[in-house]
Amino acid sequence: MLIIMTASTTALLLMALGTMFYQWQRFHNEFARDLEQQAEIIGDGSTAALQFDDKDRAFDEILPQFARNTHVRCAALYSGTELFAWYPRNLPASTFPSKPRLDVTTPQFGNDSLTVWKPVSQAGGVVGAIYVESDLDELHTRLERMAGLCGALLVGVLAFTYFLSSRLQRIISRPILHLTKTVQTVAAEKNFSTRAIKESEDELGQLVDGFNQMITQIQQRDGALRNINKELEKRVETRTRELLEAELKFHSVVQSANEGIIAADQHGKIISWNQGAEKIFGYTEADVLGEPLTMIMPARHRAVHDAGMNRFLMDGEATVLGRTIEIEGLRSDGSEFPVELSLATWHTEKGIYFSGIVRDITERKRVAKELQQQLTRINLLNEITYAVAERQDLDSIVLIVLQQLEDKLPIDYGSAYFFDAQAEVFNAMVRGPKSQKIADELQVPKAIPLANTPFRPCLQGEIVYVSDAEKLDLVMSKKMSNAGIFSAIGAPLTVEGKTFGLLVLQRRPKNAFSAAEREFIKGLSAHVALAIHQAQLYRDLQTAYNELRQSQQTIMQQERLKALGQMASGVAHDINNALSPIVGFADLIAQMESNLSPLAKKHLNYIKTAGEDVAHIVERLREFYRPRDAREALAMFNINAVVEQAVGMTRPRWRDIPQSRGVMIELGTDLDSNVPDFAGIETEIRESLTNLILNAVDAMPSGGIITIRTRVTDLGVSGRANVSEHVVLEVKDTGVGMDEKTRRRCLEPFFSTKGKRGTGLGLAMVYGVVERHEGQIEIESEPGKGTTIRLTFPVYKLETHDDASQKDDKPPGPFRILCVDDEPPVRELVREMLERDGHTIIVADGGQAGIEMFRAAQSNGQPFDAVVTDLGMPYVDGREVAAAIKRESPQTPVIMLTGWGAFIKDEKNAPGNVDGVISKPPRIQEIRAMLRQTVKKSDA
Repeated sequence: MLIIMTASTTALLLMALGTMFYQWQRFHNEFARDLEQQAEIIGDGSTAALQFDDKDRAFDEILPQFARNTHVRCAALYSGTELFAWYPRNLPASTFPSKPRLDVTTPQFGNDSLTVWKPVSQAGGVVGAIYVESDLDELHTRLERMAGLCGALLVGVLAFTYFLSSRLQRIISRPILHLTKTVQTVAAEKNFSTRAIKESEDELGQLVDGFNQMITQIQQRDGALRNINKELEKRVETRTRELLEAELKFHSVVQSANEGIIAADQHGKIISWNQGAEKIFGYTEADVLGEPLTMIMPARHRAVHDAGMNRFLMDGEATVLGRTIEIEGLRSDGSEFPVELSLATWHTEKGIYFSGIVRDITERKRVAKELQQQLTRINLLNEITYAVAERQDLDSIVLIVLQQLEDKLPIDYGSAYFFDAQAEVFNAMVRGPKSQKIADELQVPKAIPLANTPFRPCLQGEIVYVSDAEKLDLVMSKKMSNAGIFSAIGAPLTVEGKTFGLLVLQRRPKNAFSAAEREFIKGLSAHVALAIHQAQLYRDLQTAYNELRQSQQTIMQQERLKALGQMASGVAHDINNALSPIVGFADLIAQMESNLSPLAKKHLNYIKTAGEDVAHIVERLREFYRPRDAREALAMFNINAVVEQAVGMTRPRWRDIPQSRGVMIELGTDLDSNVPDFAGIETEIRESLTNLILNAVDAMPSGGIITIRTRVTDLGVSGRANVSEHVVLEVKDTGVGMDEKTRRRCLEPFFSTKGKRGTGLGLAMVYGVVERHEGQIEIESEPGKGTTIRLTFPVYKLETHDDASQKDDKPPGPFRILCVDDEPPVRELVREMLERDGHTIIVADGGQAGIEMFRAAQSNGQPFDAVVTDLGMPYVDGREVAAAIKRESPQTPVIMLTGWGAFIKDEKNAPGNVDGVISKPPRIQEIRAMLRQTVKKSDA
């Protein structure tokens, strides 16, 4: 009964404790969650007060809401990182944390308090935080109630359990006592025929049945065990005989093995020694049995061996067991040799035993050493080859070879010589760094007569080896042997069967160079001879190369510029097609819309001007490989107006974009109002100024000042410009500046200091513009002091013909015109331009469609007065359109409107069957002039 009561009490107690722990956790979480929710609700309602800095409302309305919760001790509201308001208001501000702790995301329980931090968010951002501190009285009260309830329940259940257990015990105990007596009888008498008496059919009856069945099985197994015991005795006898046979076989294998197989006991005494060990160590089995293992070890290893064995026997620590190691062994004659040793151990009732397999690796070590030496020589040859490949001059090539040989082969003395066949003298080329010191000490001359050396056979391409210089009666041999240098090798330096020099390597010991080393030196000398020969060829070619380099650079520069112009012609068509609607429609809007504001007109003019400048840039790229045609139209313009336009167009680059990065760039102008107008191409000058402004901006990554000045000066009449009056345009910045090397190269095409951001064409194009205007360019710059670029233009004047200009501006016609272009915006632009001049326009979206429309109009008796066609169109291009129209109607003029106009209209290979070429983007004045020139029809 005591066991039942103890188990029941323990179970009930654990259940009560589990229930109390669960309820405590639930109360704990609910209490924290309620406080968090209250803080979050009040925090959400405080965003307006935080936003409008309404502290009174926070003190009087928001935070007092915590008064409904009597357990809240205090609360605080933070704006940003500052304390904003608190509750109760009568508490001092020092009671609360000075800064919010937004890193605390979970409620914090103390000994008698709970604190909660909650962020106050608005519009996705955190604007403050709320802090609440509460006591734990409510949590403690709940726990006390739960403990009382669990205690009362425990007492009642235990009382009921005691009463019930006392009644049921008697029913269970009597059959169990009978079964216990039966078990004791069987155990004492070993009588497995005894059976227990079954009194009921309940669980106790089943227990008695199970016991009786178990006794029956034990009785059966006891009989079987006796039979098995007899069988095992027979098997043991057979197995013993087999083990004896296996032992004999094992002994035979051990004795026939080439490796030495040795066994020793825990005292380090040898107990087994095979024939392989006899061959390796020179001891017979009788010599070593019972002797310590240390007899086959060199003396220096014996103390380490003894210490390791003692350590293993004491604590089982082993560093070499189960591994293969290399160590030295000791033969019976006292000589040491390298062995490979594998150790193992086994345990028996008699103690611990050790076994080892020993292999003599003397031959393997010798082969490995030779391979390593060969590998070292190959690596040395590779290092020499790479070092020689990095050099071009003869002296450094030979010096690095001798230095590597001194350090890596090594040698004690090394020198290379040229052979003077007429004088039969070896002239020193280079000596190694260490060898030069020896030569200075021995006063070895730079010119050594052949007769004073043993190296005459080298002239026939043979290698000469001197194993003992002391035996030779030669001047140089005696000088070197007296200095303790006895061994020498002379390797001929031969190229194409001709020996031109000698490589001499020496060592102090006698017979110090092995056959493998001599063979290596022979091969090395061939490499060195070839390298010297190539260095001589390089030296001879260097002079010729320097003479040709200047002319080659000039030709390459010309080809580079030509390639740039040709590349530009490839992209001109697409660029001009894209610019055509921008420039054309901007022009149409400016002319047709009279109600535009002055600002809109100004911006519209910027769009048109920028587009025309881009088109002109593309056209101007051809100037890199051909000069400007003398017939190209010039116009009078004022440089001050160009400056104002360039400043306005680049304002986003020098003001808006830097300001967005926090960089301030100031641009000021100092314009001379007396600067006269002069003849030139305004778009080229404006684009040049734009390039200079953008370069100045790029040169001031941290901000600075750009100053643009204009003035007029008198330079006198020069051979290039036949006027004395010149206009000066100056752009000055306070940027990083340029060093002298950069300043000299900055005008070269493709030279850039901006990396991937630059093309290297800006200043080159500026230079081209100045050259075409017969002007001058000056660049002043120093690192850290900024750059000043000064452009000087001669003031050429043009005669104006106002009457002729007004007369030429009158639209001709009206005409019936066919427009063929595969770009819809361009077709629409040309239609609107010409229809505004009173012409009848029919458009076709491709070459084939244009030819068919032309033929249909001819058949209907409504022929076209002119055809305007694009050049680059798919399937049927402008050349085919012009040819087809001329075949149908030779008198009908064909005008080609193309993005390649600037590249083909003045060239000899201009398209045939074309009466005129107009460049895109189209200008109405150019179209009117072309119609007057080509259409032979009086104005209607």
